[in-house]
Amino acid sequence: MVEFKSGVKTAIVKIHPLKTAALILALLLYTGIVKPVNPFVFRSLFDVHSLTAVEGFVASNPVKTSSGRFYSMLFNTETVQSASGRAEAQGRIKLLIPAETVEALYPGKLFSLSRNAVPVEEGARLVCTGYVLKSSAPVFGSENEAVDEATAASGFRHLQQEKTPAFVAQTTAFAGWKNGLSRLRALCRLYLKRMLYAWGEAGGLVLALMSGSREYTDTNLAAAFKNAGLAHILALSGMHLSLFISASSLISLFAGKKLSALLSVILICVFIWFAGATPSLVRAFLCITLMMLTRLLYVHTYKSAALDCLCGAFIIQTSILHADIYNPAFMLSYAAVAGILILTPLISPFLHRILPRFAVSSAAASLSAWIFTAPIGAFMFGQISPIGIIASVVVTPLASVFFIAGFIFAVLCVLIPFLISPLGAIMQVLYIILKYAVLFFGRFPPIVF
Repeated sequence: MVEFKSGVKTAIVKIHPLKTAALILALLLYTGIVKPVNPFVFRSLFDVHSLTAVEGFVASNPVKTSSGRFYSMLFNTETVQSASGRAEAQGRIKLLIPAETVEALYPGKLFSLSRNAVPVEEGARLVCTGYVLKSSAPVFGSENEAVDEATAASGFRHLQQEKTPAFVAQTTAFAGWKNGLSRLRALCRLYLKRMLYAWGEAGGLVLALMSGSREYTDTNLAAAFKNAGLAHILALSGMHLSLFISASSLISLFAGKKLSALLSVILICVFIWFAGATPSLVRAFLCITLMMLTRLLYVHTYKSAALDCLCGAFIIQTSILHADIYNPAFMLSYAAVAGILILTPLISPFLHRILPRFAVSSAAASLSAWIFTAPIGAFMFGQISPIGIIASVVVTPLASVFFIAGFIFAVLCVLIPFLISPLGAIMQVLYIILKYAVLFFGRFPPIVF
């Protein structure tokens, strides 16, 4: 009896509260037992399908739809209008603006000389007239192609209580900025687009990696990234934030680790502000911040500290940002990192027997991430890409070099503009190497269910 009680106490002590809490929370959320309240549900006196005009602020980066005819973005409504009159409103809708309106300010686009230029960026106040797509309409077809494919295809869509209405804008007018920071951010993003446009296709990929804007990314290359199981490289994530950690670590040689950690957090916050708070970027930011706090506070960093920080970040993000919970990028990001932290130590000893030592670490991480994300990809998108296990090992280092070089060169071009042409030539060489590697792996067809 004494031994039994001692065994129970030992088992209780070995339970990790953060891991257990995160696992229970994930089960509750993704089995539908608990449904988070959406704080951005659209509410108005008028029936949503009777709306003819909306006014408010853009709440996310505009993303071009698969049809190429529209840009989709979240929109915080303030006032709405229908045939019955005008009324106040609150909550979010999905705003769909024609491409010719959004691209009127973009360099090299067909509509760049248009007089109807409207700065469509996060924080812009817009007044739009148009109509709301009916929920009974098909998701894809004519203007309905503008509905976000990833959201519509999500296997967890049925767990959400409210669907976000989609408003198609026929006319759009600019009415100012939410604040000065929003205006500064929009101008910086527009300047970056115009500067990187001089780099051609290489600049288009650098733009996608630095700001999440894919207007200038080669469509064939983007499809190859997806087919090869490398879509996570184009998504803003921890790979991008590691650049700032590496850069700030150099300062620790002169100013100490605490100042280096503080500088890392500041640089990361600036990058997220500029690129946009995507679910995967927020996840990376929370994990890095929690790890740095444990070191700054001299908390003992035991072997599973990284996994505990991931679990802590999951709890924080699901508690505050309810809209991210069923986002594909959110789920895949956490699943990939969890797979790397949990399975890599178990897989590495077996890979040491068949692979060179220098390739074991990256191969183990790639295989571990794939094992955890494959079921989600199969359930949500109906396909998986086994070639991604090998492709990640080859392409990820190339993409990291390309991104780091692109970021450094972009900063140099801002400071010394006449370097745009020579540095652009170097980026084009790096781009060709990366492009053909991705296109090679993109030839392997995914398994479709």
